[in-house]
Amino acid sequence: PDYVDGFVGRVCYGLYDLMSFYDQLLLHPASRRLTAFRSPRGHVQKTGMPQGCTNGPAVAQRVADHIGGNDVPHNFVPFIDDYGAKGPYSHYDNETLPGTAIRRWVYEFAITIERLLYRLEHAHLVVSGAKMVVITDEIEITGVRVGFEGKRADPVKIDKLQAWENPCRSQSSLRGFLGIANFVRSFIPDFAIIDAPLRQLVGKRWKWTDAASIAMDQLKTAAAGHHFLGVLDYTSDDDIVLSVDSSQIAVGFVLWQDRPSGRVVILYDSIAMTETEQRYSQPKLELCGVYKAIRKMRYHLIGVRFVLEVDAISLKQMLNRPDLSNPAMARWVAHLKQYDFSVRHVPGRLHIIPDGLSRTNFHNPTPADDEPSEGHLSASYLLPLRSSTQSAPSSPAPDLPFHANQYSARFRLLGFWLASGGTHSSLRSLPRHERRWIRSQLAFFFLQDGRLFRRNGDGLPQLVLDDPASRLQALTYAHEHLGHRGRDAMAALLLSRVWWDSLRGDCLTHARSCSTCQLRSRSAEVETQRFAPIPRLFETFALDIVDIGANTGPRRYLVLARDLLTGWVEGRALPNKLASSVAKFIEDEILSRYGPVIRQILTDNGPENSADTTALLVRLGIRHARITPNHPQGNAIVERGHAPVVEGLLKASFDDRLRTFTYLPYILWADRITTRRTTGSSPFELVFGYTPLLPIDYDLNTFPMLAWDQVRTTGDLLASRARQ
Repeated sequence: PDYVDGFVGRVCYGLYDLMSFYDQLLLHPASRRLTAFRSPRGHVQKTGMPQGCTNGPAVAQRVADHIGGNDVPHNFVPFIDDYGAKGPYSHYDNETLPGTAIRRWVYEFAITIERLLYRLEHAHLVVSGAKMVVITDEIEITGVRVGFEGKRADPVKIDKLQAWENPCRSQSSLRGFLGIANFVRSFIPDFAIIDAPLRQLVGKRWKWTDAASIAMDQLKTAAAGHHFLGVLDYTSDDDIVLSVDSSQIAVGFVLWQDRPSGRVVILYDSIAMTETEQRYSQPKLELCGVYKAIRKMRYHLIGVRFVLEVDAISLKQMLNRPDLSNPAMARWVAHLKQYDFSVRHVPGRLHIIPDGLSRTNFHNPTPADDEPSEGHLSASYLLPLRSSTQSAPSSPAPDLPFHANQYSARFRLLGFWLASGGTHSSLRSLPRHERRWIRSQLAFFFLQDGRLFRRNGDGLPQLVLDDPASRLQALTYAHEHLGHRGRDAMAALLLSRVWWDSLRGDCLTHARSCSTCQLRSRSAEVETQRFAPIPRLFETFALDIVDIGANTGPRRYLVLARDLLTGWVEGRALPNKLASSVAKFIEDEILSRYGPVIRQILTDNGPENSADTTALLVRLGIRHARITPNHPQGNAIVERGHAPVVEGLLKASFDDRLRTFTYLPYILWADRITTRRTTGSSPFELVFGYTPLLPIDYDLNTFPMLAWDQVRTTGDLLASRARQ
């Protein structure tokens, strides 16, 4: 990383660790109660910033940068509570100060340290003497040793490799060895050539070989070579070169800079090819490798001019052709056009890039999105509903034994009635229906200590809560304070004590609005449906090819087309997956039957749906829609229909496998008359508007077998329909 590269090339370094840095950052009084804990001395809370709190490292880093001032990052770089000091770039040929034996570079570094210590003293910070490194020629940063000559692998990890058992006792031991070796592989040329026998043992039947033992010894020897890597100097005019070589296994590349003192290697790296990419043609494979390498190195190459070294002479021609027919190659070229580079062809015999860069990376999956913060979780709130009843006076008589400020609308009037016996001034102008409601409720409510209670049959009376704040307090206690229970548990607890009209519904709303429950919920958030216009009958067909398997006769491929509205299926068994065969099926089975009604054919991006198929649809003016590679659900109606059709064929031809394709018409008929859960009807019923007559209707003479020869008059027809 840039943090490490900034230390490379200095003649000396220093490290200074601050004591109790976090404790000296004062915490805001409003946040101190969040750090409270119980101790033998009682309930205490921190006044300084605790480690691990949200935004704590960012605040500490900001304070450390501010203390460093304008010396950051040229002379020293803070990393939270650690300061790394940088010495001069040169030894000055060990020049000494006039009249002294002090070397110039030592004096300049001492001035830098004095300035750092003064800043820390002014900020009332203390450096740990036990951890302080006053001056050294190399320092370790994030597992990398940095010095004047460059950066190299940490000797501690090299020692672990040297001490590893050979042979390994199990695959777990081998994986551990390769994991440490993979950490230092950027410093080892020919890495994959060396460890290829070891990688062949991972994920397969365990059997240690002599080749694996030799590879392990060679890898230990190579790791002990102490190879140094440099850093890019963007201020010089020296060429930055990216050498790339692609193979069927991986793309390997090396970034280096051509300086007057010689070639300085910046880093080695590689990216494995997927199974699909391994089947690319050689020109496409070379372009894919260059795209992957430059995209991986984009943070080093954006905004600078560099030289791209390749051994494929055709690559330069592809980069200068904007009319590439392959969509993927066109996208890669468009991405590469964003960079400023020139292509340099190097013959293969001179283009030596370590095959060690062709090993597969170890991938660690990471979430796409961070977990949402509490402020962004969906929430519902209790909104107090006010009745349209005429409002009562704001306060009762001074001597009235009723807390009117805790109630509103009807319950406030009911409390006035119970407290005054119906003589309160606010009750004189009530409408008749309001008086009738109050009288009907007098037997169910009573006052005690100025509060309204509801009689609860054989249970204890329930306190009436009409104030939104009191309701929220009760809901919070029943949910947050008692283990985040659900609606029924909350309602059972509250109804034994309090009551209001919408108590059960408010319990459900409150439980669903709890941020903690949302974070721990197992139910996924359902994305809002995006409704699309409903197609008309036979207007759009979705088409796809499925392989029914080997040993099923000369025609093992099924091409199926389904109407998007009804699910009506057409199909044909094919001996191959050629585009000409698919085009013939579309012309014979779809266009000749449904003609000008068809407006669109939906397919995937397979080769069988291009060439002749596309030419036929273009010639007839029918839109050829293709699903995107990242959204195969777009062709779901035909994809999901493959399984029942294929299973039906294989079951029908269980003892006649070589003639499987001859059963296709019967399977298609069965599919057309099968009721769908989505519509409640079969495709046949949706297309023709009536239920089909099946052989079982003839055999059993069911009710649909109407004797139409006996229906001669309107009366006969009405009688038949009445019986139905």
